[in-house]
Amino acid sequence: MSVKIINDSASKDVLELAIDNGDKEKLEQVLNKWNFKDYESLLRFAASILLSSEDNTVSIRIKSAIQEVAPADNLLRK
Repeated sequence: MSVKIINDSASKDVLELAIDNGDKEKLEQVLNKWNFKDYESLLRFAASILLSSEDNTVSIRIKSAIQEVAPADNLLRK
């Protein structure tokens, strides 16, 4: 996945995502499982959840057990 931010004085700031390989499949699966109307709505929801976290973790339920999740180290800036 690649990200390009376009700053054009004639328009608002734009974030352009080029999604390929398995990332596109995962986004499509989430889009369908959660019944989002489009990718923009999905990404807005995901960003809102992450911003709401007080300690950079999120809890999810997997097979009736609550588990805390956080980004893998290789996804974070060092």
